[in-house]
Amino acid sequence: MNTPISTQSDLTLDGWRFGLISRLADDLAHEIKNPLHSMLINLEVMRRKVEHGAQEAALERGDVVEQEIHRLHGLLEQLLLLLRPLKDGSESSPAGELFGLAGLFEVRTKQARVGWVHEPAPESCLLRHGLENARFALLQLFEIGLAAAIRSGAELRLRGDCSGEEIQLRVWLEGGEALAVSDDTGTAQLLEQAGGLARRAGGRLEMEEGQAGALAAAVLVLPASR
Repeated sequence: MNTPISTQSDLTLDGWRFGLISRLADDLAHEIKNPLHSMLINLEVMRRKVEHGAQEAALERGDVVEQEIHRLHGLLEQLLLLLRPLKDGSESSPAGELFGLAGLFEVRTKQARVGWVHEPAPESCLLRHGLENARFALLQLFEIGLAAAIRSGAELRLRGDCSGEEIQLRVWLEGGEALAVSDDTGTAQLLEQAGGLARRAGGRLEMEEGQAGALAAAVLVLPASR
């Protein structure tokens, strides 16, 4: 059974959005230090290799530095996407762009030591409008799923599908564990916030019920263009 959930005020949503960006920036600060340190070490080794005429070995170190730079660039670009002012977003976008924050997802799951599998919606499927708000709604669902995965030790899953005039983004835990909704976990309020973001994007948030009425999955439903 799928049931639409309620929404909260725009003011509450904006406060949540900036709070989430701050937490992600803090997580990224730790993730960025390691590659920066690696680049400094490899640049020094590369300089010594060049001084001793070991050109091939120096180029190998250069390749390592280049890889680290590309990785850092990708993570920072994803964070900057979140810092942009939200727009109504009347233009259509490939559904795959909703997963443009996959690098940040990888950072969060890696730090939490949580298994993570995602299947993006087909690129041929177009989101009708509201990409930025839809992306934040998806990020909120990811955070809900991550917290549940940490509590249960289950693997976090995210799958995108496209059918008719709708895009469905389903977040659940592999193995049948529930996404607990209670005052203790604060999940109910977080789901309300995600629902508000979904509404801004022209969509809705639904809950898939499992055994004994437990929340088996959260589904972000968005308008698709044919």
